Amino acid sequence: MQYSQAYLGDGVTIEASGAIGAKIGDGGFLTFSFEVKDQNATSRGVQDGEGTNGGATGLAAAGFPVANPVVVWGQPNVTDDYKFTVNAAIPAGESELYFFANYSTRNVDGSFFYRNPTDRQGVFATGSNALFADLTGAGGCPVGPLPTSSFAAAQAFVNGAPANCFSFFSEFPGGFTPRFGGTVDDFSGTAGFRGKFESGFTYDFSAGIGRNALDYRISDTINASLGPDSPTSFELGAQIQKEIVANADFTYPVSVGLASDLNIAFGLQYHDDSFEITEGELDSFRVGRFITQGFSAGANGFQGFSPDVAGLFGRDSIGGYIDLEADVTDALVLSGAVRYESFSDFGDTFNGKISGLYKLTEDIAVRGSASTGFRAPTLGQSNLQRAATSFSGGRLVESLVVSSTNPIALRFGGGQLDSESARNFSLGATGTFGKLSVTVDYFNIRVEDRIAQTTANLTDADRAALVAQGIAEAATISQVNFFVNDFDTRTQGVDFVASYPFSSSAGDTSLTLAVGYNDTQVINAGFSIRPENNREAELEDSVPAVRATFTAAHDVGIFNGLVRLNYYSSTFETLFNDPTLPLTVPSLLIVDAEVGVKFADHFKISVGGKNLFDAYPAEFTLADGSTGRTPGFLGAIFPLNHPAGFNGGSYYIRLSTNF
Repeated sequence: MQYSQAYLGDGVTIEASGAIGAKIGDGGFLTFSFEVKDQNATSRGVQDGEGTNGGATGLAAAGFPVANPVVVWGQPNVTDDYKFTVNAAIPAGESELYFFANYSTRNVDGSFFYRNPTDRQGVFATGSNALFADLTGAGGCPVGPLPTSSFAAAQAFVNGAPANCFSFFSEFPGGFTPRFGGTVDDFSGTAGFRGKFESGFTYDFSAGIGRNALDYRISDTINASLGPDSPTSFELGAQIQKEIVANADFTYPVSVGLASDLNIAFGLQYHDDSFEITEGELDSFRVGRFITQGFSAGANGFQGFSPDVAGLFGRDSIGGYIDLEADVTDALVLSGAVRYESFSDFGDTFNGKISGLYKLTEDIAVRGSASTGFRAPTLGQSNLQRAATSFSGGRLVESLVVSSTNPIALRFGGGQLDSESARNFSLGATGTFGKLSVTVDYFNIRVEDRIAQTTANLTDADRAALVAQGIAEAATISQVNFFVNDFDTRTQGVDFVASYPFSSSAGDTSLTLAVGYNDTQVINAGFSIRPENNREAELEDSVPAVRATFTAAHDVGIFNGLVRLNYYSSTFETLFNDPTLPLTVPSLLIVDAEVGVKFADHFKISVGGKNLFDAYPAEFTLADGSTGRTPGFLGAIFPLNHPAGFNGGSYYIRLSTNF
């Protein structure tokens, strides 16, 4: 059981986990494990100062009832977070029946962007004027901007309108910030039958099923086109991924006069893959009668999935492989494998691998491998469609994600997705020098036809042409996003790990150093990579070139402790995924520490700190001197995608027992 909390007092997390196992018959077993967790949100931003009258900051000063902050930057609330696993095997003569499965579920709820009551288009405003819905057609609704000098003046302006005139200001006088999230349910289970004949021939037949469902929800928002009849929370529909896999795997050792038998492994696999989009509730996507008066349609922030985009999409594949491995001599091990797979949607793939290990001495060996690989486009990448709000060019815009073969995508260069292909090479060494163990590996990975999401901005001419084609939703869309096979990359680097345990009169100590260096370069830049969108820089530098950890652990009697140093070199990101906001983040060092004590034979209590010295990524500063505390950045002051996060330090206390 563990309790943790951020230094700033938020982010409280309570979790409990455990495992139990038992024997079944002679050689069988059953194990069960669980984890239960609740995590509260954190907030690391400042009040939003962008918009009319100084944004939320100015509105609050004028008496408007705005939250502080109106946009919450930090981890979301995660509740009802449960995980369960089971693993079992039952002897059946010379064979064995086995089964393993896991199930997890959690609810997630996080903050979206703020809707300012003075200038949010399609909800509170049209152009510079306040937006009113004429409920009866009697007319007479006020024309002009909402007063911002005082909340009383704004109320008087709205309340002075005729009874037939409705403004969402009356429901949300301080504006609103949608809460977005959903429920994730994930299950997978596999059952099989395996065994071995006296000849050494082994067999393993198995079948498995996996299902992941994400049900989207949004609250504290409206479908503005429904006017005063709009709900304020919506079930948006779900995305469901399901896979069924059947395998038949065999191995057989053959004596061929080498230092060991030649191990021959071969097998077949059938894979059925489906992706389903289920539609949301009607009010989450329908177009209400006030659309003609300038009000936006669909749940504001994330429209529900409509019948037009809902559906079930599927494919299947069948593959086979053969793998050969043997000790050629007492010092040399070689292996090679080939695999063929045929997909129902995009064709065939054929891949192979060779690898080897050579012992220079009993304590030092070199190893290497070369292989080809592929990654099929997911059915979600090929078929997902949804509408949402994003930040671009310093403002909120309505964007649409469409399938790669949607007519809108085809207008901007989309088409049927193909697989990504890869060529991989690695060379390394491992050695033991007394108590010191060292491994070092060089890797080089080239991926071709990488799948990426690209963005196109729609002009008035584009919208008109698409509406003329019968694509009505294009009328209010500023951006469209879709996936394409678009560019190649080469990633190379070195991984180094060294460990050194030693003992003294003061106890047992273990030192471990792990350093990873990687360098990614974009080769053959494609449609989605343009000088103005910083996509190339983000692909090459969003991950630290150097990531290092040094851990010192010590045990003495009933006490134990550890200190871990975590180093991240500088990174690059585009803030809010907006190419006009390039950001280089300096390097960062984070220290973790823990001490523990055992008592009453079976119990241990530990206390520790993650990010002990409360380090944060540097608050961002752009080339023009703008910072997160400058109006225009929605209250975000830290880089949003740093691998170390921006929650700062936290402490925890953990009680564990083992019988």
